[in-house]
Amino acid sequence: MFNQVCDAFRISESVVERLVARVIGLPARRFLRMKRSVSLLISDRDTAGRGGIIEGAYQCPILVQWRKAPAGQRVISVSLTRLH
Repeated sequence: MFNQVCDAFRISESVVERLVARVIGLPARRFLRMKRSVSLLISDRDTAGRGGIIEGAYQCPILVQWRKAPAGQRVISVSLTRLH
């Protein structure tokens, strides 16, 4: 669609086309660099059976949501690995 608009306004291969393409690409580039996973070291060394974050700062992520979640809930995958 972008190419069709550029052709319609006869701005193909122009400085304007390159500038618009760069501006359009910025949000996509930022989105593709986003982390999709978090790794934290958890231990129950202070209270047995109750784990806490030992290493790694973590704040609630900003979720990228294209549509509302079905039934108002989202599913996340969590993997726990126990090291002895």
